[in-house]
Parts: sequence; structure tokens; C-alpha cells
Amino acid sequence: MSQPFHQVPPAARVPGPGECRYCGSGPALKLNMYGHVGLVIAFRTLTAAGPFCRDCGIAVFRQMSGKMLYQGWWGPLSLVICPIMLIVNLVSRLRLGGLRAPSPVPGVAAQLPAPMDAGKPLYRRPVIAGLIIPVVAFAAIGVAIASAPAKDCYRELPDGNGELVECSQPHDGRVLGTAEDTADCPAGSTGYLKRDYSGYYCLAEN
Repeated sequence: MSQPFHQVPPAARVPGPGECRYCGSGPALKLNMYGHVGLVIAFRTLTAAGPFCRDCGIAVFRQMSGKMLYQGWWGPLSLVICPIMLIVNLVSRLRLGGLRAPSPVPGVAAQLPAPMDAGKPLYRRPVIAGLIIPVVAFAAIGVAIASAPAKDCYRELPDGNGELVECSQPHDGRVLGTAEDTADCPAGSTGYLKRDYSGYYCLAEN
């Protein structure tokens, strides 16, 4: 008597190209999400590599970008690096938004049984308040620059050279402007002082 035929299921495999490395669903995009932690005088950069399906990618985007909003600003270099990484993540998020809803791929064994729950958008999470940090930091830098005393006068030194000083200090003249060549100094200039990098300060005696 013949036995009924049973199809042997294919052996499970890891996710491949076009399949999410987290849940195994498709379609998926190969891209990275980044994180940044500022440590005042140092920093740490984090990377979550794809491919990502739409849901897992958006979830990772919100997790890593959300942490950056309050951990990523603490250092001079971080004030530059963190915005760049947030923009890179945002571009990746927009690309993921163009994917259709993820679908399971038969025979794929992944880390997760289903796509991640993306959760609330960043603007509806408390971490969005972290955007205040760079605003305050840049405002403080601007105030410090604006309130710094201008060195618009000069003082002659015993060795025949000169230095710029605040006009409230003892001085021998004032600075009329700068020029790339001494011949370009404005009328009324009685001397010049070499700048540290290039060009000259045009001077006028008191």
C-alpha cells in the first residue's frame, strides 16, 4: 500500500540580500543608522547596520536618533558631529518610508519573529526636548563672542614690534582695518602690523 507523500520543508537560513537582518521580512534596504554620544573631551559613535525592513528600520531610527537628542551634544566636536548624524539618519528614514509593509519570507530564521514596533514618532517623545541643548549652547557661544572686548587699538613694544590691545588699555594708536598688502591700507594709515596668518593690520597713531 503506497504511503502519502509529505514535502520536506526547506532548511531554515539566515536573512539574505533584500531581507531584514532583524526579522527576516522583505523588502529591505541596505543602509546604516548611526548614534553619537558626546563625552565632553571625547565621543563615541555607534552604528546599526542593515538591511532593514520598513518597520524595523523606523524603530531603530527612532531609538538611536532619540538617544542622540540628549546624549549627543556634550562636547565641542559633538556639536558638529551630532547634527550631521541626525541628518544622515533622517535621510535613511525617508528612504525606508518608501518601502511597502514588510512580509515574512518562508524559510528564513531571523533574530525576531516579527518586525519591530516602531513606537511613537520622535516629536511625540520627551527626548525631543533635547533639541533645546544645541540652541542654548550656540546662543551662549554667540553671546560670548558678541560680548568679547574688541582689540581695536595697538601698543608698541620695546623690541620695536606691536600688539593689539583693547582701546580701554594704554595704547599708541588704533587699527583702521586690514589689508592683504600694505599698499592697500586706507588713507591716513601711519603704519602696519603683520597678522598671525596673512595680511596686515593698518594702523594710525593717536
